Amino acid sequence: MKKFLAAIFAFVMCLALVACVPADLDKAEDKMEEAGYKVTVMSGDAAELLYGEEVVGLITATKAEGSGILNTKTYTVNAVLFESSKAAKDYAEDKDDVEVSGKWAISGDEEAIKAFKK
Repeated sequence: MKKFLAAIFAFVMCLALVACVPADLDKAEDKMEEAGYKVTVMSGDAAELLYGEEVVGLITATKAEGSGILNTKTYTVNAVLFESSKAAKDYAEDKDDVEVSGKWAISGDEEAIKAFKK
């Protein structure tokens, strides 16, 4: 019984972690803009040329904090949405700085990635 409950708990936790990531490009764009990021979205043929046929699109979000040239900290996240989680895993397989969450392959600053996944 304990193993069964542990398995159910693990499954629910996995669902909760994946549920935090935006489901599509529009939701990702809205989420990052609400967090104060400037967002660029690319989809269609341009995205396919960069990342292959299995890509839906990509989003780049950047936020600068502070004032002045020397005191400004910039946070950036790049997230590529694939048609399947397998395609995202295949893309990230040989890249050290890319993590996968569902159908997304995500890279960037730790704070920006947290904002994207939040």
